[in-house]
Amino acid sequence: MARTEKEKMLAGELYLATDPQLMAERARARRLRATSLLMSSPRVTPAASSAPCAERLP
Repeated sequence: MARTEKEKMLAGELYLATDPQLMAERARARRLRATSLLMSSPRVTPAASSAPCAERLP
């Protein structure tokens, strides 16, 4: 059975960084980081900071 590119990456082997799964996970991580940075900004009002996030970490 062939291993996924993510499995190869986690095992420290050569992998394709342009794999669709890995690219999607990087994009999600960027979105979550941006949301986190916005939520922790002192310029965010209390009403805005209590708004639910579109995505949550598992």
